[in-house]
Amino acid sequence: MRTAVNREMNDETINPDKRIAQNLGVFNGIKGMATILVVWGITFYFVWYSVVSNQDELDSMTNTLTFNCVTMAVYTVPVFFMVSGFLQTHAFLQKDIDGQMFTGSNIAKYYFRKVFRYMPLNITAMLAVMYILPIIGSGPIWDKFEVAIAGCTNNWWTNILWINNVYPRSYDDKCLPWTWFVPCYVQLSLLVPPVMAIFKKL
Repeated sequence: MRTAVNREMNDETINPDKRIAQNLGVFNGIKGMATILVVWGITFYFVWYSVVSNQDELDSMTNTLTFNCVTMAVYTVPVFFMVSGFLQTHAFLQKDIDGQMFTGSNIAKYYFRKVFRYMPLNITAMLAVMYILPIIGSGPIWDKFEVAIAGCTNNWWTNILWINNVYPRSYDDKCLPWTWFVPCYVQLSLLVPPVMAIFKKL
């Protein structure tokens, strides 16, 4: 990939607007489609935790072939991982034309941007779930919500450190366990520089 990027950048016969290395808009389409699919799928999954009047229809619907489109929503997270890893690797290669990207200061800046890009949103979402939703929420199954966030009472700090996938071990003791992909995504981002540095030396 590094060779392809360098050749395109050095080939003056290629129109800059036509260079593949600088036109990766297809990944926006992939992420957009994956986002639509995951929102649609999760919307269906939440029905199982609510009170519905057509339970028989729901049971028969899950046995249809087209319902596979809903169940495949769980495979959108690997798509996001692949797209993120590819784009971050590509960004490093674009900036490393002069071989100066893998300096200590540049990697430190990369880590700082990645951590503080997601940290405020992560904390805001957790505080909203813990302190705002209990005030405005109600209903016949609201007790299920209280059980779902019970783990945040003692283990909220694991989400801030992004270790909530490994500690605590029990699923019921985790704080917001459905956010498992956030630490995975952040940890994937943090692994890109050292892995690329190792391959660069090979």
